[in-house]
Amino acid sequence: SSDTLGYVDQCYNNQPTSGTATPVVVAAGVAKTGINAALPKAGGISGMVTDAGGTHHGLADVQVQVSSSSTGVWRYATTAADGSYTVTGLPAGTDYSVWFDGSGASGGSSDAFGYAYQGFDNQTSLGTPTLVAVAAGVVRTGVNAAMLKAGAISGLVTDAGGTHHGLADVWVNVFSPSTGGAGSATTAADGSYTVTGLYAGNDYQVCFYGSGASGGSSDATGYIDQCYLNQPTSDTATPVAVTLGVAKTGINALLVGNP
Repeated sequence: SSDTLGYVDQCYNNQPTSGTATPVVVAAGVAKTGINAALPKAGGISGMVTDAGGTHHGLADVQVQVSSSSTGVWRYATTAADGSYTVTGLPAGTDYSVWFDGSGASGGSSDAFGYAYQGFDNQTSLGTPTLVAVAAGVVRTGVNAAMLKAGAISGLVTDAGGTHHGLADVWVNVFSPSTGGAGSATTAADGSYTVTGLYAGNDYQVCFYGSGASGGSSDATGYIDQCYLNQPTSDTATPVAVTLGVAKTGINALLVGNP
């Protein structure tokens, strides 16, 4: 009767995890019968995700994360083309947090820069989201988000040899200690990258990891990791400032090959 919303996971004998399940004894040549389960009805959370511009376009491909510390449940959904989402299979609880990751969203006015990560109800990653209650057999509707446009960081990664070949498959990690803003990207064939979905902030650390890079003169041995500007660790990285709605360009790196 609850197929639409799903049922709450459980282990034998009405236990929430395998660590608390009542053990079952099995004898060779004998079928142990009566290991039954009556699954409780689950609940759900649904809503609409739009950009925060005047028109409020629905945003597709926003990653929605739902979790509850009391039930130990984590669930995920991706918004549809109109910005709608539904997360089902949730046990009843009063402390569900809902987070929205719009770094790869589309359909709005700021797709090029992504949208700033936020929690319900309009909370940043350093804030506390408004908790959502879920009842068995019921979808909690109206858990919406209007996502603010974000900023971006872009650049070019090359080897440090004379020709400066562009390096593909370098992992670029970006983090702001003050805002909690974070993102990552992998360089394209020409060594270019763009990290979107970033909060405004003045202390972004940008680090480059080239162990699996290709296209340069030291592919066989890999490249030494570094952070901007030619720094060995994130703690010493030259900070990068990000402004909403703007791509901070020219955050480049010259990676030295391993000896």
